[in-house]
Amino acid sequence: MTRKKKYPTITAAYLSTAHITESDSAILCEAPEVACIVAYNLNPGFLIVIDLSDPQRFEESARDNGLSEVFITLIQSLVENGHDYLYLSPVGPLVDDLQKFEW
Repeated sequence: MTRKKKYPTITAAYLSTAHITESDSAILCEAPEVACIVAYNLNPGFLIVIDLSDPQRFEESARDNGLSEVFITLIQSLVENGHDYLYLSPVGPLVDDLQKFEW
């Protein structure tokens, strides 16, 4: 029997913090509301709320704030695949198709 969802849901991706650069992590810690995203520092890790209602503004703002092309591409890929949130954790899964960083 399939139950009807009583409450609205969100779609979040769950990934390792190894998929972002150390520099991206520092930027998210210092300026949590940057480039059309809001990053909650979970120390360790982040919960990122993604709003790409204006993709051009996101890219420009992300670059202006020093976020890496890897981070920009990751967020764009998540949105293209229907994700509204990103949960990054040091113990989160590594995905073969994504770049990995040691820091």
